[in-house]
Amino acid sequence: GRAVEAEAAMRSAAVAARAVNDANGVLAAQLGLARALYYQNRLGEATVAVAPVLEASAECPDHVNGWALSSHLRRKEDDIGGALRAAREAVARATSGAAPQHRATAHRAMAAALAAAGDLPGVRIHVQEGIAAAAEARLPLAALRLRAVLLEALRATSPDQPEARQLAGRLSIALKRRLPRLVAVEIASACDPALITGARQRIAAPCVLAGSNWPPPLPELEHLLDVCHRAADDRAAIDAVCRAVCDALQAASAVIIGGAPDHRVIAAAGRAWHGPASVATRVLGSGASVGPDRTAAPMEAAEPVRCGDHILAALACRWVAGSDIESARVTRVLRAGALAAASSIRSILESAVPEVPASAWGELLGGSPAASVLRDAVVRAARAPFPVLIEGESGSGKELVARAIHRLGPRRDRRFCAINCAAIADELIEAELFGHVRGAFTGAVAERAGLFEEADGGTLFLDEIGELSARAQAKLLRVLQDGEVRRVGENLPRRVDARVVAATNRRLDEEAAAGRFRTDLRFRLDVIRIEVPPLRERVPDIPILAARFWSDAAARVGSRATLAPEALGALSRYDWPGNVRELQNVIASMAVQSPRRGRIGSADLPARLAHATAPTDGSFDTAREEFERRFVRAAMARAGGRRGRAAADLGVSRQGLAKMLRRLNIEPA
Repeated sequence: GRAVEAEAAMRSAAVAARAVNDANGVLAAQLGLARALYYQNRLGEATVAVAPVLEASAECPDHVNGWALSSHLRRKEDDIGGALRAAREAVARATSGAAPQHRATAHRAMAAALAAAGDLPGVRIHVQEGIAAAAEARLPLAALRLRAVLLEALRATSPDQPEARQLAGRLSIALKRRLPRLVAVEIASACDPALITGARQRIAAPCVLAGSNWPPPLPELEHLLDVCHRAADDRAAIDAVCRAVCDALQAASAVIIGGAPDHRVIAAAGRAWHGPASVATRVLGSGASVGPDRTAAPMEAAEPVRCGDHILAALACRWVAGSDIESARVTRVLRAGALAAASSIRSILESAVPEVPASAWGELLGGSPAASVLRDAVVRAARAPFPVLIEGESGSGKELVARAIHRLGPRRDRRFCAINCAAIADELIEAELFGHVRGAFTGAVAERAGLFEEADGGTLFLDEIGELSARAQAKLLRVLQDGEVRRVGENLPRRVDARVVAATNRRLDEEAAAGRFRTDLRFRLDVIRIEVPPLRERVPDIPILAARFWSDAAARVGSRATLAPEALGALSRYDWPGNVRELQNVIASMAVQSPRRGRIGSADLPARLAHATAPTDGSFDTAREEFERRFVRAAMARAGGRRGRAAADLGVSRQGLAKMLRRLNIEPA
């Protein structure tokens, strides 16, 4: 009854037979494969698998069985005429000196086809001939299956007739014996369920017989599916299924290993799996289940995780020596776990992000949690084809983020063009973005392509997008909507395909609410938003950045001095309102003004850093003043130095902010 494993074994047998040029072996494996598919109710695939057997010569030993199976397939597809024709072919070939077991098979196929056609007398004739052939071949199970066909035909015409009740009673007695599972299901489906209630409880076929109305109970599958559905995402679902399988089987270890090429571990539970997972490799190579081998130490078992015709992974378990396990339950639970986790494993494997090389990040350094979140957001944005809006304070590294998105995306081989929208006059920004023709305005002495055309197929980075004029915003909106640009002074539209990455140190939602930025353009740009954290929220990254900047600056000025730990500690205690750019400039200034040898301590830092990091006397007033100074500096940094916006952010008037700046000794710039 383990049709899935039979399918894998037959496929392997067919490959092996072809390798040694065994024609009869290939046909026998194809016939076995067709039967395994038939028992799984995969009728179309079974028809394709049995076709080579039907096309073989009459000398083929499996020719009769192939036509008999073809008749069963057509009957299940409600092609009664085709089933009768295939069954007649099987009977005709069986009467010409075939073995008695083949004659019994052919007559059973003919009887089943006639039963589907409603020909009860014909069913009786072929059942009697089939039982005689089964007796000659000494096959009692074949005789039972023939009587089951007759019982189904009798019940279809008149279920209450004495002959049907008598035959059902005889078959129900046979069910009390130890029968193969598929035979038991087939006989039980022909009997009256009221007569075999007890026998039904003892039948546990792991697969559903094609045409049977008795699906086996699978409490393990129901439980594992419930575990999978309750998980928050695919990763959590795979981990939960792996733990549940490990607990249910009382295994020491459970692991899910992906397929080729890397065979990486997708999930694990229990103890660490020491050594190679050879049982999982065998399953991935053959596609067949591997049950627990009690002679091996340690005991291992594995089940393939399938999706369609592909083997995605292998679910494997390992037990400590001397464990008492039930092989049938191990197979059942492993198969249920593989079925429950299959869709989540496919999602994980399809969405797997390849390892990003360190060179792709450029100067986007840092190991803090905030930096890790930022890098994850960059990877996700790079894989998507939509516009990106990067928000962050001045100097926080927005352009580095934009360049990382370009390097990690599919457009990495094309140009990356950048423009600072705040550094170009309003009357020239259109010409820079869209290009111009000769004579379009004063100074346009030659035709020139704009940045959109230069970045065609690549990435266009619009820094300080919030500084665009209303006219430029309207034209940019048209380009994003239509994918076309018009050079200044020209009426001919040109198609462009440039991915737009915009950056701003303002909040575009606030700018749009205040009427300074077009709402429709904001929605066009704000498809994927990435917020770059300020340096004061990335304190663990300050020593890493400072060491990198010092190495570059010292090499440029020829210095051999090194930064002392106390200097790095002092740098980490400063709030850095100018963010990474300010840190880089401070390090460059120190490289120029400090000695060329020795160690650079906290005494060599600029005065404002030394003042901010000087030890305090621990009083409450001093701590409150230091907090206020940091809070106001942060507000000024978020506002880009604009006092009106910083005052609104702090909830004070401009005059109140000016008094705070004087009291806290904060430079207005």
